[in-house]
Amino acid sequence: HTANRTEVWMTQPLPEFRPFHDDPASVLQALGLDGSCLDPEKPIEFVSTGLWDLMLPLKNLDCIRKINPDHQALAALNRAQGVVSTHVWTFETTNTNADLGHAAG
Repeated sequence: HTANRTEVWMTQPLPEFRPFHDDPASVLQALGLDGSCLDPEKPIEFVSTGLWDLMLPLKNLDCIRKINPDHQALAALNRAQGVVSTHVWTFETTNTNADLGHAAG
């Protein structure tokens, strides 16, 4: 701790990846989406740096804004897949000047 600044460090294992082989329709439905929002060029995969998560690529921010989750259905799917959560993502951004270089170290 230094003057008005606190730093927290966390060490995590290297990421592990597993392919997703199921039909994504049930996950999309639990999110209130249809297949048109899924980005077919990006992999759906399980990722872990200590806890397993499902990573679901969507085409754009509009699809993310459309999400209306059925939390109970999503929780049941997460349990069935052995993950703690489902994360949606897209490369589209509202801030084209965003710089996440600090996240890389």
